[in-house]
Amino acid sequence: MPAALDVITEFSNSYSIFKSKPQITVCRNAVYMPLTTVPPDLDPNWGIYDEDGLLVAASSLAKGPIRRAVGQSFFQDLSNIELAQAPAEKYIYGGFIVSHYGHFLMTTLSRFWLSTEEDLASYRILCHGAGSPQGWFSHPFIKEIFFSLGLTEENFVSFDTPTVIPHCIIPSSSCMEHFYAHQVFSDLGNSIGSKLTANSTSQNYGKLVYFSKHLLSRGVQGLVNEIELCEHLDRAGVEILFPERLSISQQISVYQDYAVVMACVGSALHTSILTKPSASLVCLSLADRINSNYGLIDSVNGNRSIYLHPEVQMVERAPDSRFDAQVRLLDPKNVAEGMLRHADRLMSSKEPPPLARQSSLATKVAIGRQNSLINSSDRYKTNFFQDISGDPEFIPVIAFAHAAFTGDVENSLGAICSLPPGHNIQGFWIDPSCCRDFDLWYRAQSADGKWSEWMSDGAFAGTRGLGEDLIGFSVKIGERLCNSLTLTLIGRFDPHRDAILVSGGENCVDPSSEQHALSGIQLILRSKPLVIASL
Repeated sequence: MPAALDVITEFSNSYSIFKSKPQITVCRNAVYMPLTTVPPDLDPNWGIYDEDGLLVAASSLAKGPIRRAVGQSFFQDLSNIELAQAPAEKYIYGGFIVSHYGHFLMTTLSRFWLSTEEDLASYRILCHGAGSPQGWFSHPFIKEIFFSLGLTEENFVSFDTPTVIPHCIIPSSSCMEHFYAHQVFSDLGNSIGSKLTANSTSQNYGKLVYFSKHLLSRGVQGLVNEIELCEHLDRAGVEILFPERLSISQQISVYQDYAVVMACVGSALHTSILTKPSASLVCLSLADRINSNYGLIDSVNGNRSIYLHPEVQMVERAPDSRFDAQVRLLDPKNVAEGMLRHADRLMSSKEPPPLARQSSLATKVAIGRQNSLINSSDRYKTNFFQDISGDPEFIPVIAFAHAAFTGDVENSLGAICSLPPGHNIQGFWIDPSCCRDFDLWYRAQSADGKWSEWMSDGAFAGTRGLGEDLIGFSVKIGERLCNSLTLTLIGRFDPHRDAILVSGGENCVDPSSEQHALSGIQLILRSKPLVIASL
């Protein structure tokens, strides 16, 4: 009996696609803190900070739905740091230069979306990254892509010491890995691809191609018997290519010219963001869920993609292995035949593949976003908790609650809102590091109407084991950061369907006279944007 080969449509996490363009922040006298430790996760100091030492939100490097920061700190005490002065030039922030191909496309290139509107060659491109511009441009794909934007090594600059930048334009990223992408990310990629393949010709229309990892020097996941898969595909007339032997322009041409590109998931698939018209893909995924980065690119670029999960056997990693993890296909012949069937399906039908049909359910597609949730101290009723995915100013707050019949629960996005009926909140607290970093204070209202003292540093507000539900709560920002952050509180009170939304520092309570128990909370902390520019 042939080994299983399943079509998969579920992602590792949800994500958002925005039709709106990212914001542009203009920062005066920003402080460039250099990268001093590699990898950047281990350096809490690097980044772009404003005059008060607050991390400029638009410049931050983060990943995933909880916006996990890659190093950096929310606040830097600049009072004892000797600051150099940058030359008075036109600066635009280019973000973090990543030399890994796939992450370069998604994390680095996505910040250069402004090139779709104006020529960036007149700017000094201020960047962070390991090494120097000379080292960055030693990577052929980086040099080739930036050349297509009219940028050379001389356009780029980084500093070795903390430096004041008199005037810096900071475009928010058009893509955050595992989280969101703006349509302009695809527009940028398509424009680059068109420029790099302007003189290419092809005779491969209607043919199939498989991208092999056989020559890859280093990778995350590999097939120990991929050569057997390639042999079966080759006998069926599929051309076998190795991305490492192709220039970036040649790789783009493959996506543009071949009817269907087949591959095992990897960074080579990210090249499809540079492809117009969009690509048709049949991909092997060794996991039973699709990495959300592939879904992001497929969705924003309109790719027609099918992901297959083969039956595999884990193989013990050898000390000299090129891959972090290796598996063996149990039935390479069956996998090859299955890939060919699905490739034929893409070629013979205009019907969207399973991934495209699933996208409305598996992804959160949003058009634009609200810049503010509240106006002054007005209260609004809402029958749902706010979806803050894709909000570049959103700052995750780790919240905890003690609920009846449930015990302690935690949420890294500050939302305790999925408790069963009757499992009301009897106490809550905020992660101590969040309290210190964002100067947060909180208090709770007990069933007798009394309020606790304002608390911080992870102190517990409420009761345990007494069966006493809370009927209100409040959270506020202290004086140190109240001019740099905004806070919105949302509370749900059992059995009301509506939730109550108030400003930080106000009391979030049941507006009726019945004082129902608190059954859900959400904390939405945002950094206040600096100057929003229209260029």
